[in-house]
Amino acid sequence: MEYPFEIGSSPMALKRFLIGLALGLGIASACFGGEDFQPTPIGPFGGINNRDSSYTIGANQAQDALNVDLTPGGKSVKKRHGYGQAWAATITTSAVHGTYIFFNSSGNDVVLFFNDVYGFSSVSGGALTTLFTNGASGATWQCTDAIGKAYCVNSSRTKLINTDGTTVTTMSGFTSTGTMVAATPGRLAMAGFSDAPSRIDFSTDGDFTTWGTGAVGSSPVQITVNSPGAKITHIVYAFNRLMWFKDTSFGYILIGNQPSQTDWVVKTVAYDVGTNDNSSVYREGILYFRGKDSHIYAFDGSNYYRQDREITGTINQTQTKASNSWTQNTTANFNTGLIDVDIDSTTLTNTLKAKTTFWSYTNWTGASLTDTYNFADTTGSPGNIQSTFPDNFAAFRDGTGGTKNVWTKVVAANGSVSVSGNALTISDKSGGSSIAYVNNPMCNATAGTTFYAHINSVVGCGSGNLEDFALILNTANTSTPASGTYWRVGFGVNSSNQLTSPTNNNANSTGDTVSFSMSAQSTPVDIYFWLNSSQWQVKVGAQTFTGTHTWAKNNARLYLVNGASTGVSCRSSGNTYSETYGTVGVATQTFSLTSTTLDTGISTPTWSTFHDSLTGNGSDTYTTQVSADNSSFDAGVAVTSGSVITSAAKRYIKVNTTMTQDTASGKVLALSYFDLNAGSSGTYRSAVHNAPNWNSWDSFAATFQNNGGSNSFFIRGQAGTFNAGDTTPSWVAISNGQVPTLASGIYFQIRDDIVSASSSQTPQLSAFTQNWFEGTAADKAYATYFEDKILWSITFGSGQTTNNRILVYDMLSQAWLLYDWPVNGFYVRANKLYFGSSNGGYVYKYGDIEDDNGAAINAYWKSKDFFIGTPFTMGELSNISVAYKSVSNSTMTVTYVTNGQTSNSYSIAEYNANGGFAFNNRNLSPGLVNQYNVQVGNNAADQPFEVFGIQVGLRPKSWIPTIP
Repeated sequence: MEYPFEIGSSPMALKRFLIGLALGLGIASACFGGEDFQPTPIGPFGGINNRDSSYTIGANQAQDALNVDLTPGGKSVKKRHGYGQAWAATITTSAVHGTYIFFNSSGNDVVLFFNDVYGFSSVSGGALTTLFTNGASGATWQCTDAIGKAYCVNSSRTKLINTDGTTVTTMSGFTSTGTMVAATPGRLAMAGFSDAPSRIDFSTDGDFTTWGTGAVGSSPVQITVNSPGAKITHIVYAFNRLMWFKDTSFGYILIGNQPSQTDWVVKTVAYDVGTNDNSSVYREGILYFRGKDSHIYAFDGSNYYRQDREITGTINQTQTKASNSWTQNTTANFNTGLIDVDIDSTTLTNTLKAKTTFWSYTNWTGASLTDTYNFADTTGSPGNIQSTFPDNFAAFRDGTGGTKNVWTKVVAANGSVSVSGNALTISDKSGGSSIAYVNNPMCNATAGTTFYAHINSVVGCGSGNLEDFALILNTANTSTPASGTYWRVGFGVNSSNQLTSPTNNNANSTGDTVSFSMSAQSTPVDIYFWLNSSQWQVKVGAQTFTGTHTWAKNNARLYLVNGASTGVSCRSSGNTYSETYGTVGVATQTFSLTSTTLDTGISTPTWSTFHDSLTGNGSDTYTTQVSADNSSFDAGVAVTSGSVITSAAKRYIKVNTTMTQDTASGKVLALSYFDLNAGSSGTYRSAVHNAPNWNSWDSFAATFQNNGGSNSFFIRGQAGTFNAGDTTPSWVAISNGQVPTLASGIYFQIRDDIVSASSSQTPQLSAFTQNWFEGTAADKAYATYFEDKILWSITFGSGQTTNNRILVYDMLSQAWLLYDWPVNGFYVRANKLYFGSSNGGYVYKYGDIEDDNGAAINAYWKSKDFFIGTPFTMGELSNISVAYKSVSNSTMTVTYVTNGQTSNSYSIAEYNANGGFAFNNRNLSPGLVNQYNVQVGNNAADQPFEVFGIQVGLRPKSWIPTIP
């Protein structure tokens, strides 16, 4: 039978109850010889201990508790306060991902929070300001502040921003943005770079906009932390140093003093403890952080220790967002994948590069030359191949040696043939013949060849008088051709000293003259002479004459003759007649060559621009021929200097060229080189990597150089395995620093299309790293200090993805408790705690109400499991007494469990009209038990409670053994 009693009853009722209870107990004792119950208090109240067995934890510890607080010393346990909405973001269906508070330059507090693609601010508690609407969707933001501005980055690595709460500025001046920032005295520190995951950057001292490296003490600094762990995961300024964390280590950097950077110190504190969370709390000389193992650690500047051993059971159910990565950065790594034949994996150490070729051809003697009339000269100008004509006589050649045309001179008794500078002068005054002719057969020309002479001057009988000139084509190799073996043209001059039609076109002529007045031609003149088997043409200056003839001989040689008829009166008087030639030769001449074959080493080259070095008057025509096997070559395809080769993409190539001297201004047609170059397109496909614990993607980072070419990266993945060369799954493009959009990554593969369009483009790949997260947590753990407590938001429970619990470390009681808040970021303003929601776009304020934004608060404290006597005996659990604070309209539930399985509960109305304190005593139904625990709490809105003590009444039965 139960005897409920509350202190709110009348004094007389209390007196009657106590007298009756005493008499009853006395009679029972006298009649039955039974024992009085033993009052056993539970308390003072302590925190949770779910590491150890619920039977062995301390008498004051809770085997379970939720949404309760302890007063100092454990004098009471009470239901925590509730929270209500403070702000609503634009997109309420997306969670908040980060909050921050700082003071602007006017001393006003500024609150920041981030939701979806939005950033918001509130100055001094005023209305929300939308700072931006184009942020990275769903990214987690983290901020620091200095001199009235907050500096913020995010997990998607968009640009570093700064804001005073009213305006926002995207900072420039550096190419890479990290995921974490920290302010130090004078410098801003940043880390979390996708292309340098272990590097920490420091801005210029006193200038947060300038980054990089420098030589003086105030210059920006980059430090790579070579300690265990894949990447920097957290940085914070504490203990007058910059603390850094990796996933498996942590340490600090002592910032050097100006003007030298040599005294910067990088120190590793722990080689086996790190963090995955970009969060920590620095309070009262202690830095608190959550380890990679999800446990909470404390570091005092010298030593660290794990702080949460008592709640290991909770920690073991915590979901994490652990980072993992796969890096390929050696030749051996690359060789485990598939490397196209057009990618060079050997030239550079641990680097893949596009194959390229550059061919500057100068091997004229090695070329296959087609030069019927020996117009090609490979010795006259070393390193060049050039035409032999026209000849400017700068080095008058006499004799028959060499490959260049050799001039032979025949001098009459009163004449001369001489060279001065670049000019050849043939003189005579006796009526004989002074002749210069080409003796070397290489100058032979067929019908249709145009011969050319440039006459600088004619000196003779005086201005206006007739002069002699003869240009003879001959098949004999003599200075006095026999009749019928040469062909000479004579010209007439009219009264105005203009040339008239040739006076003779007789194939058997032996001495007709070409007579004209140089004064009439107004100084230097070009003469062209052309004939074939039936037609001739002579052009002197601007005058052209043509005619027919019947000479059937095709071969010809060039003679220069000053030997006109002796009948010229002024010549008969002993006067000297001379013609001075600046240039003479075959006006149009052609030869061809085919280069040796180039092995590009590229199976399918990407041909680039072809160039040559042609100088002089004339032209080159080119074709390229290609072959896949160096045996069967395709037909030639025309190409011009400055244009791209259009032959097929085959490994071997050779070049055909035809050189044509088509004018005769005295400039030799010369070619010192031609060159061609080619790039390639190759694909590297990595091995397929297995990430069995993959949950979501983090960033991709590559170390590469475009060098004018391109590197295009792709990723593919799926839940099941596949081979590196398979055509499925599909590839998805990805940029350096980007987070992949693939749905799965348990098996994944990376691809780089390395493209070079020419030899000047040398794209390279030295390394890549793909990062991913393991565990189901969608966001990091957030932390803050509030009212002598350190709070950590965590994702709790199997399959849970969002932060749904708060680990509460009570610094006064040195005990751990648990709340069920949905938190993605804390801040404290005006001694009130605010937090961003992990369930929607809201910011909540804690402490002013007794419900959770209108919902009930499920709060309880559950004692350890006690034995009645010893584990080997039975007894009775007679009664439970609870002392508590009087609260109107509130009800508290007491639940007791016996023998680990039988649960009973009853409710207590908490209100005492006579005071602020109340207690309840409940006699329980008799029965033998071996063990018990007691829980107090409620699951209601606006019903707080505070319990000052719990006491149970026991009757051990030492002679009754434990029932199996």
